Amino acid sequence: MCTSETASVKFTLFKRCLCAAGVVLLLAGNVFLGMAFAMALDAACSLKHGIRTEAIVGDAWDDNVMIRYQADGDAYAGFLGRPIPSVRKGDPITVYYDPDKHLSMPTLPSPNQSRSLY
Repeated sequence: MCTSETASVKFTLFKRCLCAAGVVLLLAGNVFLGMAFAMALDAACSLKHGIRTEAIVGDAWDDNVMIRYQADGDAYAGFLGRPIPSVRKGDPITVYYDPDKHLSMPTLPSPNQSRSLY
C-alpha cells in the first residue's frame, strides 16, 4: 500500500533522474553540434582555398567512392570516404584539393555543382 509520502518520494526521484538524463542528452547534443560546425567550417575553408581540378571516378560502392586526379604533373588516387549518388566508374567529377595535403582526400562541392560534363 502506497502512502502519499511514498508516492511523493518516488515522484521526486523520477524528476531528478529525468532531469539528469535531460542534462546528459543536452550536453551530448551540444558536442555533436560543435563537431558538425567544425566539419562544415573545414569544408568551407577547403572549398575557398582549394584548387579545382577534374577527377575520374575509379570505382563507386554504396558507402565510398575511389577517385583519380592529376595535379602539378603528379597522379593521385584515393577514397572520398562517403558515397556520391548516381556516379559510376569512369564518370568525371570536379574536386577541390589542398596542394599541401594531396593524400588527405579532396573536398567535393555541393552535389549540384560536383558533376562536370565534358
